[in-house]
Amino acid sequence: MLKLHQLILTFFYFGKFPKAPGTMGSLAALIFWFFTNRYFYYSDISFATQNLYWTIFLTAIFLYGCFFIRAYTKQFRQIDHQTIVLDEVLGQILALQLTFLLFREDYFSQNYVIAIHLLFCFISFRFFDITKPSIIGLADRVKTGFGVMLDDMLCGIITAILGTIIFYSWNFLA
Repeated sequence: MLKLHQLILTFFYFGKFPKAPGTMGSLAALIFWFFTNRYFYYSDISFATQNLYWTIFLTAIFLYGCFFIRAYTKQFRQIDHQTIVLDEVLGQILALQLTFLLFREDYFSQNYVIAIHLLFCFISFRFFDITKPSIIGLADRVKTGFGVMLDDMLCGIITAILGTIIFYSWNFLA
């Protein structure tokens, strides 16, 4: 069972990268999100079905992290071990999906919009996750599986709020 927890909590071993495992987990999440949404788009899967998928997926990984991080990290004697990147996956996908909801249906036909969206969400999320300002830092001090998942969820939400303001003010959504 520990191997299954390791596979999921390290997001298919991206958390095992020796340098910057959190960044690698965020990058893996970004790639996973992009190609999943691209598949949805070209498969004519309804927008409502796409949102239901992401809601279930994000809820499932949030709950999984809350309940199983402690069992996995007993071996390290550290609740927020660097190999755990499922929290980065949650936050990164949350930021991407919430801001994605703002764009027009022709998102995948506009390469510059895709590039700006992906870069903004990746860089902003990593900034907030590394610096942990304000309420994110408070959540990070909660040394439970819930706290580990919550601080990255807040990073994703704050990135999405900031992205919404910037994308609207720069008329990327026209």
